[in-house]
Amino acid sequence: EKTWPLIFFLHGSGSDESDSAFVMSSGLPEVLYTGDQPDDFPFVVVSPQAFAGLPWWGGVTPDILMALLDEVTELYQIDQSRLYLTGLSMGGYGSWLLTAAYGERFAAMVSTSGTGYGNVNPTIEQLCKVAETPIWAFHGARDVISDPIGAKMYITTLESECDNLVELKWTLYPEDGHLGT
Repeated sequence: EKTWPLIFFLHGSGSDESDSAFVMSSGLPEVLYTGDQPDDFPFVVVSPQAFAGLPWWGGVTPDILMALLDEVTELYQIDQSRLYLTGLSMGGYGSWLLTAAYGERFAAMVSTSGTGYGNVNPTIEQLCKVAETPIWAFHGARDVISDPIGAKMYITTLESECDNLVELKWTLYPEDGHLGT
């Protein structure tokens, strides 16, 4: 009878992303794989694998991710009001974009080292849709892979342009690089 909260975790990019073990090599999946999570960890975690060479926002990937989320929430006893989205690096930016497109699905979003890749940038309208979801963004000030200035620009835009800002936290680690290195 109990329903469970769900964490939807998006991994970052890497040279081994076509190997399924890559998914377990960082972030929350790594913590779970090594058994380092707290004893009381009452979550279902779904960590899909990106298509090789395709970012989370490429092609029909966002639609596939939402179909996966639909299937998991139908098959298992998931509390639909407690769906959380998070990601690292490419997954952090994928989290921003999925929240912009499907923010009403998520209770909160956390992005780590995620700003933008290439020339994919959300519009003001998309960012203001993100503002309807509680957000916590983490970044290292010395990140040379995913520019923290981009993440800070998102934060500044949310604060200055969006009337519907629910909750926003920004944590910048002054001595850290990409993913806390």
